[in-house]
Amino acid sequence: MKAWGIALATLVLSACAGTVGRPSLEPGKSTSQDVAKQMGKPALVLDQPGGGRVEYFTTFPFGRDTYAVSLGADGVVRSVEQRLTQDNVQKIKAGMKKSEVLALLGPPREETPEPRGENVILEYPWMTGNARKRITWVHVSRDGVVQDVVEREDFEAEPSE
Repeated sequence: MKAWGIALATLVLSACAGTVGRPSLEPGKSTSQDVAKQMGKPALVLDQPGGGRVEYFTTFPFGRDTYAVSLGADGVVRSVEQRLTQDNVQKIKAGMKKSEVLALLGPPREETPEPRGENVILEYPWMTGNARKRITWVHVSRDGVVQDVVEREDFEAEPSE
């Protein structure tokens, strides 16, 4: 009976883990079928001019990675990029459109209406190159324009000593 419990726990944890580390997809060789087999269902798909698309895969709710897989109109992988990086987060500025934020960072972990209902808050947990856990909140108005960006250490994930 104990072995069944361990096997079940392992199965559940592996299903929740999502993609860990960079996917092993080869630009120019891997196809959309390879992407689906390795990554599963994308959290977001954005169509591109010329018939291509970008598929976003997250490791949320517990992970801090979002991979963007660019596919050509022929269904062949063009690139695979980790989008939740310090460089990308620092590109988010007031005045940008929500669609630009989604194209750059991918889908948020959470999208929460502010208490007064004026804005929604997009929440992005991410990690620096030296493994510091960070969190960014992007405040977006009803008309889809970024009003404010708040980025700080994720104290809930890393309580101070």
